[in-house]
Amino acid sequence: MSYEYAETLLNRRGIQIESIADIVFQLQLKYYPHLTMEECVESVKAVLQKREVQYTLLTGIALDDLVAGLAAAASSRIAHRSLHAKHYPASLDV
Repeated sequence: MSYEYAETLLNRRGIQIESIADIVFQLQLKYYPHLTMEECVESVKAVLQKREVQYTLLTGIALDDLVAGLAAAASSRIAHRSLHAKHYPASLDV
């Protein structure tokens, strides 16, 4: 995995490097009053070049996709069951 691939995965989810850098900037500004957004962007890019971070990102996205797939499958099964549910008179409902 490479930095470019990590950035692509984030972009597909609507996450921009600049958005992460903005969060870093907001959190760190009170500790480093002379901090710039450019420094934050470079720091985020440097962190995303670390192999451990890339693997963590890939694992998180895979888990997110798995959960989304399971949720979609469960929703589909529920909809399928409701279409084929037998409707008994209220006096016969168990």
